[in-house]
Amino acid sequence: MIDVGIALRIAAIAIFALAGAVLPLSAAIREARKPRDREPLDVDRRYRKDDRFFAKAFDDLLTGALGPPPRPAGVHAAHLHQDESVEVVAGSITLLRDDVQKRIYDIGGDLQIQGGSTVPKEILVGGSAEIGDGVRLRALKAHGRITLGRSVDVERWIDADWRLTAARESHLGVRATSLEEIVLGPTVKFGLLSAPRIVVEDGDRRYVASSRPATTPTQSVIDFAERGRFRLRADGALLVDDDFVMPEGSVATGDVIARGDVHIGKGSLLRGSIHSDARVTIGDGADIEGSVYGERELRVGIGAVISDHAITAGQATVSASARIGTPGRVTTLLADGSIELGPGATVCGRVVAGQGGITRGESIS
Repeated sequence: MIDVGIALRIAAIAIFALAGAVLPLSAAIREARKPRDREPLDVDRRYRKDDRFFAKAFDDLLTGALGPPPRPAGVHAAHLHQDESVEVVAGSITLLRDDVQKRIYDIGGDLQIQGGSTVPKEILVGGSAEIGDGVRLRALKAHGRITLGRSVDVERWIDADWRLTAARESHLGVRATSLEEIVLGPTVKFGLLSAPRIVVEDGDRRYVASSRPATTPTQSVIDFAERGRFRLRADGALLVDDDFVMPEGSVATGDVIARGDVHIGKGSLLRGSIHSDARVTIGDGADIEGSVYGERELRVGIGAVISDHAITAGQATVSASARIGTPGRVTTLLADGSIELGPGATVCGRVVAGQGGITRGESIS
């Protein structure tokens, strides 16, 4: 005869098991009988908000409130997101430090701002803008070029249709964008940068990596994997259980996915992409003809090239004269941590630094 206590425990376990099976099914049955989403959701997987969204929205707000340019000169009351005072200047203007007012400026021509000034509201410039040393800006959009002096501090965003140049020790706010090019001096701080070409100044061109011999034979990435410590995925990618190392000056073809660190030696060429659960180090003058992902850290050596996206959940360091991306294509350098860009470093597209970025005047070791 079965003990009563044992029978009760068996019955309780059976009830819990039945409930665990029925509850998920009941939710599915309710949705099938009375669907809340009668049609499939249309999701655009390629969607990304325009990096220039805030600048373009500000331009559109002024047009909606005051009409299209050229707008009548003078001080106007306008409702944007809130009631604002907007000063419209038909031509060009120089804002002197003691003359700046707490209002939005809408400049039809070019703009100059005297060094040391603080402009507490947004500015729209129909021409180009030249900003003096030590100026503090809230936000600035120019339909021409923007030239920032030393130690300019942008609180929110800055956008140029032409070239945007930032001198040393400037701070570009949350985002800096240009339709043409962004040129950064040393020790410039940034959050998001977006332009067809983003480059850190290197006037002396001191940092040039040596090239590999043209006769170097091409191998498979399998040839550099430790025997018994790898396998091939269905698509041919190499799966490595620990670290992966390509020796200096080697040439290989194939994608690499490693649980450990990935190190590409100086002057090497990899015709493929890299994914590491740890750190990725690209040696000086090395060339990656694909994308790179490093979970913990990404370090790109002097003169090295990553032709596609470069992403890390940690910190990214791009040394002197290195390049991320390919001219004519929009590629992204993204780090959840911080980003450091050495002199002469170039990115074709976007730089996104989750914890802020900075340029360096000397090569990063």
